[in-house]
Amino acid sequence: MLLPNFVYNNSDQRVDDNSIRGGFSNSGNVDTGYFGNWSFISPSLAASTDYWPEHTLKFNGGTNTFVTTLNSSIYDDSTGIFTITEYGFYDITFDNFGIWIASVCEGSATRNEVDYIKVMCEVQTAGQTSWNNIGEAFFIPTSNGNIFYSCPAPPLSYKSHTLQDAIQIENRWLNKNDEIRFRMKARGGHGDSGPHTIGWSIDLYGGTSPTGPSPSGSSGKNAALSIMHHGEKVEYGQTYDLKNVIDNQSTQLNFLKGVIHAFNLQFTTDVESKTVFIEPFNDFFKDEKFALDWTSKIDLSKTQEDKWANTDLRREIVFKYKTDSNDKKVEHRGNLYWDGILDEFPYREFLSNEFEVGTQVYENPFFAGSYNSGDGMTSGFGSWAVGNTPFRANLWGLCESGAMPTAGSGCRPDKGYNFVPRLLNYVKDDCNGGNFSGHFWASVQNYSSTDTELIYTGSNPIPKKYQVLCRACSYDDNTEYGVAMKPLTYASKLQGSYDCSTGTFYSQYPYKGLYQTYYQSMIEMQKNNPRIKIVYLNLKSTDLVSLDLRRLVYIDGYYYRINRIIDYKPNSNETTKVELVYWDIVRTWPTNVTFNN
Repeated sequence: MLLPNFVYNNSDQRVDDNSIRGGFSNSGNVDTGYFGNWSFISPSLAASTDYWPEHTLKFNGGTNTFVTTLNSSIYDDSTGIFTITEYGFYDITFDNFGIWIASVCEGSATRNEVDYIKVMCEVQTAGQTSWNNIGEAFFIPTSNGNIFYSCPAPPLSYKSHTLQDAIQIENRWLNKNDEIRFRMKARGGHGDSGPHTIGWSIDLYGGTSPTGPSPSGSSGKNAALSIMHHGEKVEYGQTYDLKNVIDNQSTQLNFLKGVIHAFNLQFTTDVESKTVFIEPFNDFFKDEKFALDWTSKIDLSKTQEDKWANTDLRREIVFKYKTDSNDKKVEHRGNLYWDGILDEFPYREFLSNEFEVGTQVYENPFFAGSYNSGDGMTSGFGSWAVGNTPFRANLWGLCESGAMPTAGSGCRPDKGYNFVPRLLNYVKDDCNGGNFSGHFWASVQNYSSTDTELIYTGSNPIPKKYQVLCRACSYDDNTEYGVAMKPLTYASKLQGSYDCSTGTFYSQYPYKGLYQTYYQSMIEMQKNNPRIKIVYLNLKSTDLVSLDLRRLVYIDGYYYRINRIIDYKPNSNETTKVELVYWDIVRTWPTNVTFNN
């Protein structure tokens, strides 16, 4: 079962677990105010030399504390680092902070220059040692550069500065264990001749318009600092519990109904052993040699009766998966190839004139059909690589232009999250030690045509990266030679195969679909003898206690399966009414891959 609508049903909890958001408090009350000081002295600088001091911000300094409303374990004040706890997309906000320049005269220069003061949001990717700037905002912007302070008495109008713009980073992909930090950086110099030192002292506030230096100064109450995880969609690298990605509208009962419909499953129970037997129709009933001979139990004083069985069969019968209105590829192919039946390889048959006019559709109540193909766009080489790309289920809407996507086209729909669940085969391609001779390209997170990940061991000049590929599909036109994968389509179809040890592709061969594998024997019996036989039998308590509905009943030279036992009365001498269905199973049918028109 593939869950194409991969969204979490506990997204709120995931946001809380993997995000951080907070303000600044004094005495336990959420507030904003002074929380950090930064002072420095430069080395001796010539008049033409700039100086770029940097400082990692830590948010639990001064008299205030960074109070988080979400997962506080993400932040470590000893380093000023926020550690990402889950793969996925994030929104990062740093806004409405202010600074008070308490002193610009801590060096020997009498004319100190400030070109800019800014805050940078930096990320260090897990496994790397370098930090990369992914967003920044200025307290003193470069457009207002060359602000000179005359020491020892700088103009007061230069002392208070508020962040000019917010650092607002949206939809940023972060890996688990990536690290985030906020770092203040300045550029300055001096206007004196000869070498001099410069120095500043900056008080940082969690609010706008600071009023003075610590401890007398204050600021607004509007700072925003948050790293918010997108908790709804399942993303690459995440580990999830299946119960958290099944949508709340899908019930266990409907899931079972979908599986039962696909494989025509029959159920019975053994009360004593507490065992539930679940098998397809053809395998559910035991061989005729295990049948119960009830010929001697017939009550000949009562009339036997044959009546038409309520089979629901009509002149036209259709077996198909549930229609998914979001799957435009299956819809398109249904209209193009299957006479408007919106499924992938549905089964249709026209019965004789003995049956009532009309169409009877047997639709899977839970799963939808899936288009499968080699997808050249997943290899990075487009239509050229379609034939060399493993088959997988492709769930496609329309491209942004409205065009229909194909296995080799350049357009791709946006990833969808509202598809109906699918029933697919899990396939593990493992050709370790084989020789693909360049076949079967497979790329994961491919960013260029030179960064291709392959599953083969041949001598193709592009180096391999993988020898095993896990995939899921409902049919496979390149199934591994000798490991026949029966299609999960209701109709039978042709499928090709390949031999990974030689790289040889073989011609297509007919494989039975769900209808011919699990339904045809049952439907053919209903078509040939659609009657229920009603008899009266002298059944004892021992017959009922040991009754196994999987065993056939033999009466007067014919085999039947039990449909119903009616009004059994163990304390009377009356015979019991029993409904029987004629059993004449043919288990082997030639594979038919044509669509019945």
